[in-house]
Formats: sequence, C-alpha cells, structure tokens
Amino acid sequence: MKRIAASIVAAAMLAAVPAAADQASRSAPVRDGFLTIGGPETLTPSANLRIPIRCSVECRTTAKTKLVTPTDVVGPDTARGHLTPGHPRKLIVTLNDAATQDITDNYSASRLRVGVRAVSSSSDAKAHAVKIFTFTGP
Repeated sequence: MKRIAASIVAAAMLAAVPAAADQASRSAPVRDGFLTIGGPETLTPSANLRIPIRCSVECRTTAKTKLVTPTDVVGPDTARGHLTPGHPRKLIVTLNDAATQDITDNYSASRLRVGVRAVSSSSDAKAHAVKIFTFTGP
C-alpha cells in the first residue's frame, strides 16, 4: 500500500516565487550556458521541495523530476515554464505524505534528480543541466 501511495505525486511546476538570493551554505550551482540550477546539495524531506532555477536570457523551460527511494521510483514528472533574464524562480516539487515519509525513513538512500532544458526566446540557443539532490535525516 505504501508503494502505491508514494507513487502518487503532484506534478512539479514552475512557480512565480522568487528564489532566495542568500546562497550561504549551499552547494555550487549546476550551469550550462545561460541556465543554472541552484539550491543546497541536501534537501530536508518535506511536502514541498523548492529548487531555484535561473536563466541569464529570456527562455522557455522544461523541467523533469524523478524521485528514487529504496521502495519506489516516482516520476518522471514534467513542468514547463517561462523565465525572464536574471529573475530566478523556484521549481516546486510537491510530494504526498507517503512519499515524504518514505524519504524521511530512508533519507540516506533517497535521491531527487532534476533535469532542466531551456531554449532562448531570442536566439533559439539550447541549454541542459542536471542536478542530483540527496536528503538530510531527522
């Protein structure tokens, strides 16, 4: 039953929530051309995981997330959005209670993969970045 419940995850979405400017205690961001995926290397298990994404040019994005725990693989889920130059937004991954509990119980063996493809609105240049996040324990 837990396996089935953990596989029901709300789709990731690009939210119009500005990313925090404070980068203290964060790992190095992953960059490819004009696209950057930021955030800490380790995430705290919660119902809403927030991953900052930034383009240095106006771009269209497609983000895919995949959550892997010892008992289940959730995703990939896809979200599409539009980013303006230099204005970071947060990719919000919403998990149900069973998935959040599964991560909490198995934080050292759980991973969240975030892959983002971006296409520049002005030049059609493309960028692709992938970042793997681990989780912290209680």
